[in-house]
Amino acid sequence: MKKTLTLLLVLLTVMTANAATTVDVDSLRYTLNNDGSATVSSCLYQSTPNIVIPSTITSGGTTYTVKYIGEYAFDQRKFITSVTFPNTLEKMAFCSFSYIKQAAYPSWCAACFVFTIMYKAS
Repeated sequence: MKKTLTLLLVLLTVMTANAATTVDVDSLRYTLNNDGSATVSSCLYQSTPNIVIPSTITSGGTTYTVKYIGEYAFDQRKFITSVTFPNTLEKMAFCSFSYIKQAAYPSWCAACFVFTIMYKAS
C-alpha cells in the first residue's frame, strides 16, 4: 500500500511538472513557455473578425513575448477577416489558420499557408 501511494505521488508530481500553463488574454488563449515566450494556442470567441496578436502579454506579474502560433490555433474560425501579427512572431505551426474564409497574411508567411489557401472559400 505504501509503495502504491508513493508511486502515485511521484506520477502526480511528474504530470504536474509537465502541465502547460495557459492564460486567456482578450480573445486569445496562450500557452506560457519556460523560456519567457508565449504561444497563441486558440481563439476563444467565434464572433471576433479582427484578430490582433500582441507582441507581449503579462500574467502573474511576468511579461511573456509572443513568439509562436500553435497548431490549429485558428482552425475553422471562419469569421476572421483580418489578422495583425506582432514583429516578435518567429514561428507558425502547421495548420494554425486552416479552413478559414479569409484573412490578411503577412507576405513572409505565404508558404506557410499553401494548405490553407488551397481550401480557402471564395
